[in-house]
Amino acid sequence: MSEGAILCGFDAATLPGSPYKRGATNTTIPATTSMFDGGRYRDAVAFLTGYGAPKDSAVELAALWAIISTAGAGTMVMGIDENDRVYLQTSANEAFTVTPGASDPWGWGGVVSSVAYGSGQRATATMPWTRGPLDVTVLVSQMVIEAGVGADVFPQHAARHHSLPGFLRYAAGDADDTSTACLEDWENDAQDNASRRIRWGIDADGHVFCSWPSPSIADLVWNANAAATAFRAALGFTGDETAGSAVGGRKVLTAALPCPGVQVIRRGFSQRTPRRVNRGEASELLDGTVRGTRTSTGVEHVYELDLRGTLATVDEERHFLRHVSPLLFPGAAVSMYGRWGDPRRARTIGESRTGAAVETTDKSNVGQFGGLEGRRRLRVAPGSSEAFDLGYVDGPRLVTQRLTIVGREDG
Repeated sequence: MSEGAILCGFDAATLPGSPYKRGATNTTIPATTSMFDGGRYRDAVAFLTGYGAPKDSAVELAALWAIISTAGAGTMVMGIDENDRVYLQTSANEAFTVTPGASDPWGWGGVVSSVAYGSGQRATATMPWTRGPLDVTVLVSQMVIEAGVGADVFPQHAARHHSLPGFLRYAAGDADDTSTACLEDWENDAQDNASRRIRWGIDADGHVFCSWPSPSIADLVWNANAAATAFRAALGFTGDETAGSAVGGRKVLTAALPCPGVQVIRRGFSQRTPRRVNRGEASELLDGTVRGTRTSTGVEHVYELDLRGTLATVDEERHFLRHVSPLLFPGAAVSMYGRWGDPRRARTIGESRTGAAVETTDKSNVGQFGGLEGRRRLRVAPGSSEAFDLGYVDGPRLVTQRLTIVGREDG
């Protein structure tokens, strides 16, 4: 199986203040009354990005199309289709082509020409898009869109985003669990309100990163205060990290340590077992029949996993034992990512009988393989182990024995 991840709930109650600045301008994290759910975020990705982006990519794309299309005919949008492929689509019947750069995280696989689609045109990528951070660098991973009167690059600005779906999702315009009460929005409000080009995310190894265009935006500098210390401790920074020189139009500062509450499962989950749990009371009647009352019912997912040990190339034992497992107490919020690098929620038709049409795969949801690769919002279930024994099989301390975590679906 592909890499998965456990992301515990993220408590931002200790973080209000001004932990860092750019030039003379501080970035301020507001009081918990202005945070999502009083500072109780589903996970660190929600705190950093709100599962979306601080700027609507559709607005940028529509402006580009207005310039390169004949007389600004129609509008252009970008999305992910039911086959999990990126697409560009116009509302007007005007042909266009898409040419990827040398790096192609979108999955175009070469020059793609649009075809008629409804009353407009659509170009669909031929390959899967790249999971994990979406790194847009100038003239390398930008794409060129060409239409009737010209061509231009998209996205316009260099940045490393948490993921491609996050780039497509505008935090203020999604009915799912996106939120503008997140670090990306607070920082762009203060530092780059017009263009909103600063991005935060978590990389393939579970380390938090920040990206900004250089030299147009100043480097991040830690303040000498308690807010900076608390912020660094919560996200894995030591204060000694440096962004280095600009590459491809942007700088990236990456935390030296894995983010607390984030455990990348590099070997993938060994097994996931969904089950229905009914709790209640049953009574036997005099005639031998049985009657009962249900007090609660819920869907649980049993996750089994192994971790790399102290003698492995990457030691996962110590991080899990001290910075992840303390947050996996009964009833605690936890997000299980079936495939790390894809933050979309698991959503299938079979579990979404609402009487309305269900989009099982798009920029917000993933339904392939029954939602196996999507993110599930859970609570640590009653009866899930309260002790994590990181024992080892015979031999070198490379891989732990099987661990089990039971999560109850939480909306």
